[in-house]
This record gives sequence, structure tokens and C-alpha cells, in this order.
Amino acid sequence: MKKEDLIKEVKNWYGNGECYNTFALEELVEEAILVKEGVDVEKHRWYETSISIFKCSDGLLGIRLPSQLYSESSEWSDLYSGIEFYDVEEVMEVAYKTKKIKL
Repeated sequence: MKKEDLIKEVKNWYGNGECYNTFALEELVEEAILVKEGVDVEKHRWYETSISIFKCSDGLLGIRLPSQLYSESSEWSDLYSGIEFYDVEEVMEVAYKTKKIKL
């Protein structure tokens, strides 16, 4: 599935009330591979959003939706957070692990 096709499909699900959070998104998407979830978390007062990254036939696509709800009295559909799409580029990151030297 191409990124453009996945965007159209997700917009349709969102518009029909089928997909207001990352959990529903990951269950609904069948023709693209979920590569990473919980990327670039943004915290708000009552909820947080994050990006789920999918591998499409023409590259990586990031989709931002709510991923955590803090208020027990709220529903996912109450958030009106919208949906955002991102072109994603895989970048290798160098990390360092330390080990204490015993003297």
C-alpha cells in the first residue's frame, strides 16, 4: 500500500468515527507494516499523542493520534485532537553505555 492510499483510508476511518486513537489505528491497518509506535510523545493536560510509523511500499509514514487518556470521564472522541501525517526518514543514532571503573 502506498502512503497516499493509507492516508486516504485513515482519514476516512477518522471521519467515520472508527479511528480516534493509536490502538484503533494499529488494529485497522492491514496492508502496511507497523514499524514503531509511541514516537515523539506530546503531553497535554488530559491526554497525550504519539506517532505510529508504518512501512508502506513507497516509504515510511508517521501518523499522530491520541495514545493515552488521563481523564476517566472522557472518551477518545471527546478530544478533538485531529490527525497528522508525516513523511518519516529512518536515522541511525549512536548511543553510549558506561561501565564504572573500579579503582
